Amino acid sequence: MAKLRIGNLLSQIKSKITNRIKENILRPPTQKLIFAEFQNYKQAMIADFDNLPVVNALDFGPGYGDNDFANLLGANTGDLFSFLGFPRKAKPTNKIRNLLRRTIIEKVDSPGLTLKWRVVMPSREQIEEATKNDLPWVSGKSWVFWLEQGVPGLGNYLNLDNVGMPPSRSHYGIQSKFKVRAASKATADKWMTGFLEKWFKKFEELDSRVFVATRS
Repeated sequence: MAKLRIGNLLSQIKSKITNRIKENILRPPTQKLIFAEFQNYKQAMIADFDNLPVVNALDFGPGYGDNDFANLLGANTGDLFSFLGFPRKAKPTNKIRNLLRRTIIEKVDSPGLTLKWRVVMPSREQIEEATKNDLPWVSGKSWVFWLEQGVPGLGNYLNLDNVGMPPSRSHYGIQSKFKVRAASKATADKWMTGFLEKWFKKFEELDSRVFVATRS
């Protein structure tokens, strides 16, 4: 029993010494480099989001003409913002952008002198929860992932300045009583799912530089 106790004590001492070396000597200079690398990736991720065609279309806002940069409505149809029916002054992409800005890096426990960090990105569920009540006419449903499935109503959508007509939330989106085009819904596009998968993999590429990527 004495040998066992001594062995456990030596193991504990060795573990404490190893941990002090790791946290006080190895991690600080390494952490500075890792955090700088992480910030570069994070800035690139947000810039990539800002350049997505769907984001460009929604940031453009309502208007008359072909402003569907994502080409989900077909040629010369109108603008995505008005088709979805956002209130005229809404900024629907800001909630997602703010979630992306909250992407963080944190250290995690690791054996021996191995240094590990974890990148925590927003999850699909968090984005869905944040955007599920943005459209009052589809309360409880996220427009982000509804758009990925193909939003119905395109067959009756008119892109007109509705001055003198029944009021429209976005001012340029009107639902006709009669079908005006063959397509019944917008083209499905996995724009957000693809974006999240792309950047999760990019952060995973940093594994060789002591990163561990994860979804929150």
